[in-house]
Amino acid sequence: MSSGQGDPEEVPSSAAVFFDAVAGFYDRVYAIEGADHRARMKLLVELLGPATEVLVLGVGTGRELPALLDAGHRTTGLDCSQAMLRKCADRSRHGTLVHGDFWHGLPFEAGAFGAAVALHGTVAHPPSREAPARLVAELARVVRTEGVVVLELPTLAWFERYAGANAAGPGELHVAGGATTFVDRRSGARIDGCLVAPEVWVDAFAPTFACTLHLPSQDEATLVARRQACP
Repeated sequence: MSSGQGDPEEVPSSAAVFFDAVAGFYDRVYAIEGADHRARMKLLVELLGPATEVLVLGVGTGRELPALLDAGHRTTGLDCSQAMLRKCADRSRHGTLVHGDFWHGLPFEAGAFGAAVALHGTVAHPPSREAPARLVAELARVVRTEGVVVLELPTLAWFERYAGANAAGPGELHVAGGATTFVDRRSGARIDGCLVAPEVWVDAFAPTFACTLHLPSQDEATLVARRQACP
């Protein structure tokens, strides 16, 4: 596990504080289980195609890594939470792990990866309305031509469904004026963000990626973006 230019700023982000707080019970409370998880991993491997270097944004405890490694991919997991990375490092196979906040840049050389993925709500809480475009610009830098990026995105319907203290689930989602705050019921930790519709992500990718947006459910979208050659 390494750290360096991608490390969070001196004051930890709300994401780093949140995931440090929930790392000990994240897999029991928040992780997708069973058949749903296996189906998602099967689809992900199909979307990625031939084995390549894969950047896993928000790798967390690394539940997606076995499927990627079994398919022959070489993985680099990036996460802002040291506690989550320690949990991931306990796996018998975990690839390369890097401590850093992807919203503030990707600490990798240009063209370092053939693919990048962000799953399970990793990009659900961008810290500003400009953050998605900045992240996409960084992905365009580190993902090679013809490489693929796969993002799982919450829809606005998901935010509406789960907003409020009375909604079912392990946390409370509060939405006000385009800003979001998710509070874990057990620890009280919170993560702040902004409402960003999947179509906004498509627009951010469009100049340098060919995009396909899938809507497997009312609550979730899967964005598949393939890196195009620079004009």
